[in-house]
Amino acid sequence: GGSGCGDIDAAEKETGEIGVESAEDTGKMEASVDHPDEFVDPISLELMTDPHVCADGFTYERSTIETWFEKSSTSPMTGAPVASQTLIPNRALRTTIERYVAERGGAGNTAKPPSSRCATLEENVAAR
Repeated sequence: GGSGCGDIDAAEKETGEIGVESAEDTGKMEASVDHPDEFVDPISLELMTDPHVCADGFTYERSTIETWFEKSSTSPMTGAPVASQTLIPNRALRTTIERYVAERGGAGNTAKPPSSRCATLEENVAAR
């Protein structure tokens, strides 16, 4: 890359890597990191930690779709009525996302890991 600010913006759009540092200032690290689409909740646009399949066939972060259903009985993706608000854990996707986050060294994941045995970076720093 080059040394000008324009080069950083171009690099961020191409790789998303520069966005990890600059996004910390805004508190919206999730949206600026280029995660695979299937790992990102379609409502919050954040990396999922507790993905669940809905009756519409799409996968959402559990807390996000539960909040959606408090206000609507339609699919966030299609707008069609949802026959059931029963959510099924997508364990395979959850495991894949956990592996993805671990391989990236946790970069870009600002949400607390689903397992309570893992402390977040912020918690480790605050404990010092």
